[in-house]
Amino acid sequence: MYHRNSYRGMDPFAVRLICKKARQLIGRAGLSEEDIQDLEQDLMLDLLIRLEKYDSDRSRRNFFIARIIKCRIATLLEHRRSLRRNSALAVSLNDLITLQDGELAELCDLLSNDGFLKSPARETSETKKNDLSIDLQLVMEALPPDLQDICSRLFDKNTSQIAREKRVSREKLYEKLDQIKEAFLKAGLEKYL
Repeated sequence: MYHRNSYRGMDPFAVRLICKKARQLIGRAGLSEEDIQDLEQDLMLDLLIRLEKYDSDRSRRNFFIARIIKCRIATLLEHRRSLRRNSALAVSLNDLITLQDGELAELCDLLSNDGFLKSPARETSETKKNDLSIDLQLVMEALPPDLQDICSRLFDKNTSQIAREKRVSREKLYEKLDQIKEAFLKAGLEKYL
């Protein structure tokens, strides 16, 4: 059903030009026949706002009206095209992305707390440290209590100090360290030894 906007009391030249230009825009920048009324209203509103700046000493009224409409159409088309161009960039945070190692991950999992994509450097320095800390804790918890004690002391002491504090020979301590090393190797943490 076709409805026509009413422009009673408006300049007939402006009304004819706006209706003509609105029809000419159909099929450009994703505009359809359903957009004609909105286009006409948008063009008319812009004209009414800018008509206050008309100066009869500088140009004829019809020329001024035509320039305003032409400029508004150019702005509308540029805006519509930019929206269409950028719509290809819009993605869902639940979209699956294939990572470099072939693993699939949701995009939301790759965002940092500040909303930016995690960079590989940031991931190495933050995520991998956290993962390593968890892995170390799990391996240490699986060790017998005497080996857990030695592990916790290794964070801030050397082997001589630990042997002295535990009152065992360094040879005996090295045997215990070999058992700890074996547990870490079984857990796949060989590159951290």
